[in-house]
This record gives sequence, C-alpha cells and structure tokens, in this order.
Amino acid sequence: MTRLPGSSAAAAVAAVSRVHAARGLAAALLPDGGGPVRAWAVLRPTGVTVGHAVPASTAAWPADRPGPVLDRHLRARASSPHPWPQLADVLVDITGSQRGRRPAARAVDDLARRHPGALVVAAVDGPRHCTLRLGTAAPLTLDAISAAPAAPAASAAPACARRRWEALASLIHAWLAAGLPPHALAPAVVQPLRPAASGWPGERILLRRT
Repeated sequence: MTRLPGSSAAAAVAAVSRVHAARGLAAALLPDGGGPVRAWAVLRPTGVTVGHAVPASTAAWPADRPGPVLDRHLRARASSPHPWPQLADVLVDITGSQRGRRPAARAVDDLARRHPGALVVAAVDGPRHCTLRLGTAAPLTLDAISAAPAAPAASAAPACARRRWEALASLIHAWLAAGLPPHALAPAVVQPLRPAASGWPGERILLRRT
C-alpha cells in the first residue's frame, strides 16, 4: 500500500494521481476536513453493462490497513426496468435534472424507502448538483456540487453530468463497503484522474452535509 504524503486533500490528489493514474483508475474520492487524510477511494472504469445495470469496480484504501478493500457492486438507474432497481447496490435517479434541490432530497428518501437493498441512492437535481443518501439504518444525506461552469457550452454536458453523478455514487459505495465512516465525507472532494475514462470533464466535485 502507498501511504499518502501531506495532510491535505490537495496533496492526496497529487499523490494518487502520480501513483495510480497509470493503472487505469478514473477518479479519486478524498476526505477534505483539514486534518490528515486517513483513506481514499478510487473508481476503475469497466465499460461493461449487464442488462440495464453496470457492475462498477471500485476500491478504498484505509490508512490503517495493509492494502485496498476491493468493491464490485451493481449500479442501476431508477428508471431501469424490473428487476434492475431492486437488485442494485447503487441506485441513481437522473430524471429530475430540472427540479429544485428540495424535491431532490425528497426523491432520495422515497427511492431509499422503495429500494431498501441499495446502500447508496442519488437524485440528480441539475447539471451541477446531486443529492445522495448513504446507508439504511442511520442514513446520512449529502449535497454534491460540481465545480464546472454554471452554463457548460458543450452539447454533451447533460450526459456528462449524469455519468459524473453515477461515478460519484459508486465511489461512495466503495467508501462504505470498506467500513469507513460516512461522516468523514462531509466535507470531501472528488478529483477525476482520467477525465475521458471517468465520463465527465476534469472539474472537482465537492461533498458536504445537507
């Protein structure tokens, strides 16, 4: 296991980029609370779909363990036909890109209630915002904000935004699957390491508690 030098998320991003980008990793999720970075999670692009679901490949590196905790889970969109939403570990609702953030918060609660098997549920609420609910017994709701410009010029921006939030939800699943505390992700940052592979432009995503 490679230890992260420095005590900031920026230093951790630089370290992860240098050490792991050549291994096909697409994006890194790092806590950004101002103290020592204790762990991080990475996304590996698969390029594979099963029916209407994606078997996402992720990993988390807790600082107190000798190696990574590998995580392979099933991610689906809420609009997918039966049985994919019921089977998904990560469920993403991309239909509400025009709604406000308060309706999105209600959407993740409803999604979690109807699909209790999903550890992470997310509702997109615009090109730059997404609301996520983590866990089931004592859920934590997070606000995700993209650092992209408010009005992207590229015509493919909506599709990129959807893939951005889907990848983020998978990164968070890796964090939880490794037994890492959800509250450590408020705040946190997500940094694309390979923008083309991760499916969104190279801007950061900021996570905070709602």
